[in-house]
Amino acid sequence: MRINIKFARIAATIILFLIISFIFGNSFDVAEVSQGKSGYITEAINKVSNVIFPQIEVTEHFVRKTAHFCEYMLLGFWFVVTFRAYTANVFGFAVLPLFAGLITALIDETLQIFVPGRSGMLTDVWLDFGGIVFGVFMGLVILCFASKRCRKIL
Repeated sequence: MRINIKFARIAATIILFLIISFIFGNSFDVAEVSQGKSGYITEAINKVSNVIFPQIEVTEHFVRKTAHFCEYMLLGFWFVVTFRAYTANVFGFAVLPLFAGLITALIDETLQIFVPGRSGMLTDVWLDFGGIVFGVFMGLVILCFASKRCRKIL
């Protein structure tokens, strides 16, 4: 089954912009709203995990940092998908997503400087970039397994 390339490009690009919008939207939350969201999720996780592991308490800090990593892991993966929809050049869908992800993380943390009660943190840029690297790696592995050349090698 062959997917219409024009449709794939448009769909991938729209999803990519939705992911970036979600990330930037979270960055524009003032401190109280951001803490409220994190607190709600932390509480929900602890309610569920206390049934299975009553001795473990998940902290809000852990939830916030895990969210950073996961958002950017999804973004890195989707950058690979989107760039692959536009090019068959390995450089295009392997290196460019890393660069685009790093730029996105830098912009994201810079935006937070201008939001009341928030601050941009260099450590979060590194954490975000770690998520990007992992997401790009996952995307490349999946593309490899989906390609006929890779299946012949394996």
